Amino acid sequence: MAQAISLKITEAGRLALLDFLRHCSPGSIVALDWSEADGECSVGVFNKEKIPPSEVVPISGIPFVFHQNESQHLNGKTLDYREGVFRVV
Repeated sequence: MAQAISLKITEAGRLALLDFLRHCSPGSIVALDWSEADGECSVGVFNKEKIPPSEVVPISGIPFVFHQNESQHLNGKTLDYREGVFRVV
């Protein structure tokens, strides 16, 4: 079962993710790699066929998958997109 997470996404972040997903395979699931030191965040995707549906977490209508460690650190944070960079604040 996917762990509950209270990550928020700004409208700029949501639009940037949707644009990113348009260039990915249909049904791709977003995965974040976040550096707490500088707040920058890399965005990648997983093939939906490789992820059990119970592990997918929808946030603002976008499917995400999180490693347990990341979900704990991202809880209560906000994903934003500014100046061409995804950031967690």
